[in-house]
Amino acid sequence: MGIIARVFTGAAAAALLAGAADAASATFNFGARSNGSWVNELTYSAPGLTLSVTGQDIYGRFSEVQTWAGHGLGVYSFRDDSHQIDSAGRDDIAVLSFSRPVTIRSLAFSYVDGTDSFNFLVDAGSGLMKIFTDKVAPNYALAGDQTAQRFGVGATVTTLLSCSLLYATQCSTSYYESAFKLWAVTVDYDEPSPVPLPAAGFMALAGLGALGALRRVRRR
Repeated sequence: MGIIARVFTGAAAAALLAGAADAASATFNFGARSNGSWVNELTYSAPGLTLSVTGQDIYGRFSEVQTWAGHGLGVYSFRDDSHQIDSAGRDDIAVLSFSRPVTIRSLAFSYVDGTDSFNFLVDAGSGLMKIFTDKVAPNYALAGDQTAQRFGVGATVTTLLSCSLLYATQCSTSYYESAFKLWAVTVDYDEPSPVPLPAAGFMALAGLGALGALRRVRRR
């Protein structure tokens, strides 16, 4: 292997070392503090990651968001003054936009009762697409099979079918509006490692060495 090849091989190894990423996890707690009023956007940060929280309804129309200490995040859709994420009027959606792809591991809710359901949505490129609907629980673990930069957590109407124990054909359907707050979200992501100073110095020296070697070769 020639001197130039050896120098560039070393530089490439240093570059790979500098570009490595570390697996990280972060929890964004919306119930930790009150932001004070309804706003267009709330922002949060973790090492190597930022989160923007906005609101919309099921039709994609703009809404506002607010947090309350000890309670969590709510969405205001202008047709219902509820402080929760609810399905009254227009189904509210809390939109979570991250600065890099993440995998949502769990959601935490407050103001939960037995008739609350939520939609989990993922950005499909052209907009948020519903992935599943499930009952709201104070602590809800996800399978971790959805990785994206943008997600939605929205309220939906809960439909319950009940039938008579004596007459199976006598059934009735009941509909319940959902209303809850989003307390927290926990995500996994790849956090970029900072460029180590030794590696950065080596890359600079390698570049200078390569130029010197090239000059020597040209002089021969």
